[in-house]
Amino acid sequence: MKKLLNTLLFLISAPYLFSFGGGNGTEASPYQISTKAHLELLADSVNNSAPYPNDNWSKDKYFIVINNITEPVTTVIGRFLLPSFYSFEGNFNGQGYTINLAIDMQLAQYVGLFGNVFNATIQNVIVNGYVSGLFSVAGVVGYAHNTSITNCINKANISGSNGFGGISGGLTNSSSIVNCINIGNISGNAISGGISGSVIASTITNCINIGNVSGITNIGGIGGGVSNESAIANCINIGNVSGSSNISGIVGIASRITIINCINSGYIKGTGEYVGGLLGNYYSYSDYITIENSINSGAVEGANFAGAIAGVMSGGLTITNCHYDKQFCIHKGVNGEDVQGVTAHLTRNMVGRKLASLLGDNDWTYVEGATLIESLYPQLKTLDHTDASKVGATPIFLYDGIKD
Repeated sequence: MKKLLNTLLFLISAPYLFSFGGGNGTEASPYQISTKAHLELLADSVNNSAPYPNDNWSKDKYFIVINNITEPVTTVIGRFLLPSFYSFEGNFNGQGYTINLAIDMQLAQYVGLFGNVFNATIQNVIVNGYVSGLFSVAGVVGYAHNTSITNCINKANISGSNGFGGISGGLTNSSSIVNCINIGNISGNAISGGISGSVIASTITNCINIGNVSGITNIGGIGGGVSNESAIANCINIGNVSGSSNISGIVGIASRITIINCINSGYIKGTGEYVGGLLGNYYSYSDYITIENSINSGAVEGANFAGAIAGVMSGGLTITNCHYDKQFCIHKGVNGEDVQGVTAHLTRNMVGRKLASLLGDNDWTYVEGATLIESLYPQLKTLDHTDASKVGATPIFLYDGIKD
């Protein structure tokens, strides 16, 4: 009788063993996901397991997607359900297949294909469609704790109120986003980024934003609000970024961070103040922020305190070896040419190998065309193989009064 009871309890607690497309959840034989129903089963298994901070059913399990899932997915894996929230704690490999999303939870927090993830790995996921929510909203992960997100692409349009982005709505506790691309349009109120809305004690590396990002305050092409020893490295924004205050092509507002080897070539517009090509504003005057070896080739337009590199030029901000195209950058209130560490150039003096002696060859690559107009702005070596990099590096030559 006891043996029968244990068997029944096991069957009740583990319906997933008989319902996924195959596999047993190990690294050698991951659960196979091929339908909307499989994703719903994963969501049910996570959302009905132990709430955080207890170990979830998904802890250390492995999942792979084995084909495109075109039927719109409406569920969230790892829901925030008061008074508890549930975390995906496993390893999910999308294998480059596309998952179509139709998630409309305008009053919910932690919304995306995955809502809340903890100690997880998410890789090779492509999402399409749309996602809407209230707080921490994204195409791939709503909120990530100590999680690695790699090689993911968001094509979904994202809308929310606070903390929303293409890949993650929020990133914290030594999480990382690497080699990811956002193509979808991002819109909402505050703390919005093409890659991640908020970034706390985490990193974003080798990422590209192509989509347009719009909001009211703390809006960035890569990260909206970035703080607590975080780093943004080797990233490109070519999307348009717009809002009122604290608007930037890379980071909207920051505290204790490093921005290194980044490029903005998008149009950055703020109707208020603190608008910059790479940084909008900082949280506190005493915060230290470093911007190094970076380029702005896009236009920056702000009502007040707008700069080619940063909307602010005081406090603990240090800028080293940054460059911008003065034929395209419109700024008011912060004159980039008069700031230490920032150099303004004509387009012709930024293309080809013109900046090679300043940026070096370790992280940057250069295209010297047969004629001036065939030359490109410097590109990041880690991203120069992408179409987005080539688009961002292609200059538009305006007549500068200098004859070839």
